[in-house]
Amino acid sequence: MSNNVKLLKVNVKGCNIYENSELTFELYNSKRVNQDDEDSLNHLFSNIYTSPVNAIVGINASGKSSTLELLSAAIELFVEGKSISRTKLTETKMEALLFSDDNEVTFEVYLYNGNKSEILELISTITYSEDQEEVIFKNEILKKKKVVKTHRKKELCE
Repeated sequence: MSNNVKLLKVNVKGCNIYENSELTFELYNSKRVNQDDEDSLNHLFSNIYTSPVNAIVGINASGKSSTLELLSAAIELFVEGKSISRTKLTETKMEALLFSDDNEVTFEVYLYNGNKSEILELISTITYSEDQEEVIFKNEILKKKKVVKTHRKKELCE
């Protein structure tokens, strides 16, 4: 994908290290942006902005590093287009966290494609294949919707 594709939101379901086995990480502004703040943000369209800086804070062993590794893997897979075998998802530690108890992990990734003015929703289910002894995609669904100026923030990733 081109450089004009921006990550808006990542939702990971089935990851047992998080409360309710789910991680949601939004990268777009959730509130109104003041005119004074517009220069420090990345404008996407209408009143939708992303911040060039995000922070993850927490006490020791609260999952900060695992969260960063999951987000890194999502960026590598869904923005940079890397093969699943070249992401952090195949590292032994990450495989043990994600694929214990024969579970599947579903990534719901929302992207903004500035070239076509559209929001992409990619739903990918990933599992560990005992037969192939590797992490594989089980299922993928891609949905697109055109961006309109009247999009509300809460409607972006629905």
